[in-house]
Amino acid sequence: MQHIDTANLKLQVKQDIYYSKHCPTCNSEIEKEIEVFEIAKQKILSEKTFLYNVNRDILEEKTQTIKEKLDTEKVSLQVLNKELIELKHDSKEAITIKKKEQLLYEIKGMIKKNIQTIIEYEDKSLNDLQIEALQQELEALEKELIKIDIKKKKQEAELHIGTYATEMLKTLPFDNNDYGNPNLKFDIKDVTAYQQATNNIFYLSDIGSAENHLSFHLSVFLGLHKYILEHENSILPSLIFLDQPSQVYFPKEEDFKNGTGDIKKVEDMYKSIIKFIEDANKTSMFSKIQIIIVDHFYSKDEWYQKYLVEPRWEKNKELGLIKEIK
Repeated sequence: MQHIDTANLKLQVKQDIYYSKHCPTCNSEIEKEIEVFEIAKQKILSEKTFLYNVNRDILEEKTQTIKEKLDTEKVSLQVLNKELIELKHDSKEAITIKKKEQLLYEIKGMIKKNIQTIIEYEDKSLNDLQIEALQQELEALEKELIKIDIKKKKQEAELHIGTYATEMLKTLPFDNNDYGNPNLKFDIKDVTAYQQATNNIFYLSDIGSAENHLSFHLSVFLGLHKYILEHENSILPSLIFLDQPSQVYFPKEEDFKNGTGDIKKVEDMYKSIIKFIEDANKTSMFSKIQIIIVDHFYSKDEWYQKYLVEPRWEKNKELGLIKEIK
């Protein structure tokens, strides 16, 4: 054994290797002795195949996991790059608008000064054309300033409406795990709203579940009307009509009786709307908001009865929109 090169000794176990069943010295049968080695060989081959398959499956699983993670990170990177480009664009645009506005005001001041100088120190009859030209230039500049002012007001309005809508959404059920914490944005040009998550943007069409849709709609409507209430010159009436908002939950009859299940969510929704009305009408200096809701929901609690306009429609008491003709 001491002359065997153990460094190059390898265990070669293959299916097709044939082992003689006779002793090479005396030619006697050694089948029983060989059988032990044959069993061991089959066992080793079986374990070898098993380990190969297991290692391959583990490797494939890890490869797939890493690939999916890489794809996710690529998408996140694309979203972040897009947001960065938009931020840079907005920043440049804001600086440009500010500089342009400042320059126009300076030019406007110079023109006014020139007009005044001409009127005071020169013969007016000889400079009517010059004064008229300067007046026209002044009017053009004032129109340009109005445009800039409108753009600024539009941006401010979008910011306020989005902020108010976000505040409302925080009081309503919303799937934060899938769509991020409430952060609504409003676009006046397209009259659309969207949820701005950390790495993504979700329009209403991207958001699932009727409950999320209801909360989204309510928040945007109420945020918009809160902004309207703050402006005395607004021509929009602060009136909202809602038809069966509880239909989203389809509460069961026992939920109505026990105040459990989805009926609790309906109550919370109504309380949020009522609180919005009370807060808005308390702080508004110019007008009040009115929200009319028709619904199957009913509560005997004081917080609900306080705002009930019509008694509950009950067939057995002959209460309803249409009276039965007898």
